[in-house]
Amino acid sequence: MAQLIFSTGGRETKYVIQKKITTVGSDSTHDALVEMSAPGALFTLVREDQHYDLLPGKGKLRVNGLAVSRKTRLASCDRIEWDGGLAAFLTTELPVSGSAGDDLTQKSWAVLQNMSATLQQPGAIQAALYQALDGLIAMSGAETGFLLSESGSGSGWELLAFREEQAGSMHPSQARKKQLFSNTILQEALARREPVYIENIIGHAWASAESVVAAKIFSAACFPLCVGGRVLGAIFLSTQSPGRSVKRAAMNEMSLVATQAALMLALQGEVKLVRRENDQLRTQVQAARGGAPSGSLLVYNTEPGASKDMAELDAKIAKLAPTPLGIVIRGETGSGKEVVAREIHSRSPRASKPFVAVNCGAIPGPLLESTLFGHERGAFTGATSAQQGKFVQANHGTLLLDEIGDLPLDLQVKLLRVLQERKVEPLGSRDLIPIDVRILAATHVDLETAVREGKFRQDLYFRLMGATVKIPALRERQADIPALARFFLEKNGCSVKIADKAMEKLLKHDWPGNVRELEQVVVRASYICERGEITEADVDISDLSALEAPESTLFWSGFENIPNLKEAQLAFTKEFVNRTLEANGGNRTEAASKLGISERTLYRVLAGGSV
Repeated sequence: MAQLIFSTGGRETKYVIQKKITTVGSDSTHDALVEMSAPGALFTLVREDQHYDLLPGKGKLRVNGLAVSRKTRLASCDRIEWDGGLAAFLTTELPVSGSAGDDLTQKSWAVLQNMSATLQQPGAIQAALYQALDGLIAMSGAETGFLLSESGSGSGWELLAFREEQAGSMHPSQARKKQLFSNTILQEALARREPVYIENIIGHAWASAESVVAAKIFSAACFPLCVGGRVLGAIFLSTQSPGRSVKRAAMNEMSLVATQAALMLALQGEVKLVRRENDQLRTQVQAARGGAPSGSLLVYNTEPGASKDMAELDAKIAKLAPTPLGIVIRGETGSGKEVVAREIHSRSPRASKPFVAVNCGAIPGPLLESTLFGHERGAFTGATSAQQGKFVQANHGTLLLDEIGDLPLDLQVKLLRVLQERKVEPLGSRDLIPIDVRILAATHVDLETAVREGKFRQDLYFRLMGATVKIPALRERQADIPALARFFLEKNGCSVKIADKAMEKLLKHDWPGNVRELEQVVVRASYICERGEITEADVDISDLSALEAPESTLFWSGFENIPNLKEAQLAFTKEFVNRTLEANGGNRTEAASKLGISERTLYRVLAGGSV
């Protein structure tokens, strides 16, 4: 069993390699986490027979002191270095007696060790939960695995992670495309507050249960995640192939891993609660000082040299906020449309009532209707309990319909009816619920063009368009950048200064990602700077223009020397995949999705194979 021993910042952690493809990077999409100055994959390890190959990702890598930029075969005790850390690669096997029980113990030990190592990284609870699910699938022989948590509102369950086994590798997938777990088995485990195991569904009392049939389950194991007598979530494992069962012999070891996952889920909830209370206290302190709520983009309009556009936006909000008018907020992605919406709400007579935001472009159409209007128990498959919609949750307050331009046409009709009648009808119900909600809509889409093209209903456009405010792009108000940068450092608890040269670099950038990009850049720089000052070298700004190369650059130097069409196709495909992977920050899942291929195909292409 191969291992990576990481050494960063004087701290040593171990990661046991269990998967065919293992990625190392800075966020929870990767298997092993390390601290990096920029997001993305640092490197990927691919197991080939008895060997491991290293595929470089983002950043400069050295193996045994030599820089590497392409696939490199690793040997035991090789030293992998990057800026800010290093890792030793070991293939020394752990001593085992060869029995099945010892093998399961070793696997559970490896999972727990990896979770422990991950938890030593800041903000890595979610990644450790993903590792727990991956490990349980490996231990159990399951084909699918779900990690569920309590929604927080007490009205249902939230899907935190889904894994599906394909050709021996686990990968994230979109669970909403198909439901592969049984609500009957889940509810039984939650009621008992102990694991439920079914070796073979044939002849079982639940064999004819609707959810079991729909998910085509042959064997299953469900572990409730309980802490202090409270059910926080569940892990559901299952197989669909006839004759293939979840391993009964692994139940004890899997229960141990599930118990640790429950503790992490509880810790995650406590962290969220502390952060929420901290935000509330910060807002109260700021309000007591007579300023706008902490986090507002509008606190800068009184500073010397600040943008005239933002001062005008502030004045317009001051006029519109006390009125009952609906408002459309226009602005580029990352410009702070939700923050402006919260500012309008905080200055309105509804400030003490709920503010609810829903991103119309981030939720699939079939789920968006339920999200907006709510549903009754049994309204559709998986609706195990009634759930309030966003309109009801925002009653007497403010509802922000973010990215309204992405709302499907069929839902535009239903939304228009709700706005006209001021009543909502939850799915599966015949009762109309009266609502009193102020509607704010936000969009980066030109709604007038969308109306002309038939993509947005004209009647809905006029219903929403009580008034409009436009947020200027950051490149149009560069005078605000120094104050914004200082604010973001203070907001994130970073007590560092910004050197003049570093500030000049910030001022020269055109900020296509707007305020969101600026915050990420300055906060990232604060973590890697030395002696309490951000220097020009610490400011790492992505150059998106480099990704917009002219068409002629698709054919790289040396292309004309390729001898035949077959080799040219292979060379072009590999280069195109490399560029897509680089454009997505080394994230293999996003790159494969953009290319329309599986991750296995992506790695086969990078290794020189064909699609």
